[in-house]
Amino acid sequence: MKLNLPEEVKMKRLMFLVVGMLLCFNTVAFGAVDPNNNNIYYVAGFYESTQSANNVLQKNTGANYSCGPTSLLLVKNYYWMKTFGFPAHFTTDLISAIMEIENVYNGMGKSYNTTTSTDELKSLVKNVWQWNTAVKASGNNSIATNFQTMVSRIKEDYPVILALKPYYSGNPIPGYAHIVVFYKYNGDTNSIYYFDPYYGGTHVIQYNDISNAIQGNLPYLRVAP
Repeated sequence: MKLNLPEEVKMKRLMFLVVGMLLCFNTVAFGAVDPNNNNIYYVAGFYESTQSANNVLQKNTGANYSCGPTSLLLVKNYYWMKTFGFPAHFTTDLISAIMEIENVYNGMGKSYNTTTSTDELKSLVKNVWQWNTAVKASGNNSIATNFQTMVSRIKEDYPVILALKPYYSGNPIPGYAHIVVFYKYNGDTNSIYYFDPYYGGTHVIQYNDISNAIQGNLPYLRVAP
């Protein structure tokens, strides 16, 4: 049976396709290296892109349980800026930010401001956004294995999404897992850095603290057009 999609949905799918095609024509990207320390790698431009996305942060939208959709929109804004050179439309004001978060929930068939999983985020970006390169690391792998591949993704210029444990000290909503975006690795200290979709800002987790901080065996989600 053929579905008659609303024009708004058709246009959004077309835009996601255009973004993906433009990125495909680019040369293979590699993450940036700190000019003062060759052992520090980060996703080039990701942190800078968050500075234009203040309206999306949970502390501003009031959507306390939207860490998954918000993290996803931070990544989407990063790729938007990487492709077009300016912030995505949903970052310009608070109403636009809230509407886009609602769109993410609608795409997953879930109620607004409810908890989400990285599996649900992966399904959304593949089936609705048509970002077919979305990959989630296996939870059956060891922490060491997933850590190594996660660092490789960051070096390749891919931000990755992970969930903090419900009672980790860096979690702004205790009792619930908190999805965040990792984008930087320090080889000297063997630590990873994440951006918090609730308050914003950069936070650090040491390798030896991963089992206390992160859900499972680092089953990270890499999403990209």
